[in-house]
Amino acid sequence: MNQPAARQASPPAAAPTLTKVPPAKRPGTDDVALTELRNAGATYDYLRRKGDRVQFWETLRLSRSRRAIIAPPEGESPAPAPEVEASIIHELDIIRRQSAPLVRDLRSFLKKVPGLPEPADRLEMALAFLLASLREHQAVARWLAEPAKHEGKAAEKLRSLAVITDPYREALLPWTLQPPVLEEKAPEPSAATTSEPGRPASSGRSLSLPIDHVNLECVRRALEVREILSGMHLESELWETLLLVMQEPDPTRAALQKLVTQLEEGLLEEAQGGAELLFRRVVDLRRQYADWVRSLQAYLSNGHLLPDDPRAFDLAVGFLVPSPGVRDRITPWLEEPGTWQEEIAGLMGPWLRRAEEYLTMLKAEPPSTS
Repeated sequence: MNQPAARQASPPAAAPTLTKVPPAKRPGTDDVALTELRNAGATYDYLRRKGDRVQFWETLRLSRSRRAIIAPPEGESPAPAPEVEASIIHELDIIRRQSAPLVRDLRSFLKKVPGLPEPADRLEMALAFLLASLREHQAVARWLAEPAKHEGKAAEKLRSLAVITDPYREALLPWTLQPPVLEEKAPEPSAATTSEPGRPASSGRSLSLPIDHVNLECVRRALEVREILSGMHLESELWETLLLVMQEPDPTRAALQKLVTQLEEGLLEEAQGGAELLFRRVVDLRRQYADWVRSLQAYLSNGHLLPDDPRAFDLAVGFLVPSPGVRDRITPWLEEPGTWQEEIAGLMGPWLRRAEEYLTMLKAEPPSTS
């Protein structure tokens, strides 16, 4: 009798694989922008706990340049390594030196502007989006130049940005932006800061104070060097002669004074020799920086960010290169100019504005004697 075949046991059913469903994308948001905001928020909260009077626009700038703290999982506190924290503080100092005066003036202007976004955290988020763009820095400069004319435009711009940022504010919940505690008056810079040519005043001082008169005299000297060289058929760019004045102030001043004396006394052959020696130093700077300057100029031109007076761009370059924080970073900029254009353009914004002010002062005041 045939025995029934033994029934083989079926293999146990495999446990269903649970796939983690990513959170639904919130309408009106971009993943990259949201990540930048999360990192900016983590950096903002961390620095505030450390006692820094940081503002959210500053940490958003850090985040967009990939120098912010990476936001930890929800419920955890960020714990950056000491070298990471030091790098963040260094970058933050650079941002403040370059943009804090403009932002301080903007906040003062906005105190009188009606119809701004509310509540305060909504306005702060809109301001952060505004100040993250160099193009918008140019708009802010126009507002500040003619405040009565642009109050309505400023309010409208910030309201439109607030609408854009609203979905991001919702996506960031339960995190909320705590508005910063603002100082009514910026701390005075040290004597060393105000005495070094080319160093931007960290307190955003007006052009009537000594630091800017030092820089203005550098502009005069650069224009004079260029004029003398041109008269001897040694052509140079204004950024080249200003950079020479900024990097070699004493030798350039002495050489210029000697040239002026020789020309006044009719010693043309001696003056020609001295001018050629000066021009060699200009050519050295040209070899080092010219390609980078052309690349930056093309980038700003394509974005319609160049000022009307081309000399303002040259002056901004001449002041930017020797300024604090830039000297340490100029090497990678020169090696890969295209990679760093957006960052450099952001740093150029305040110097472009200041350069235009210097040129305006030169038109209104007689040149001083060197």
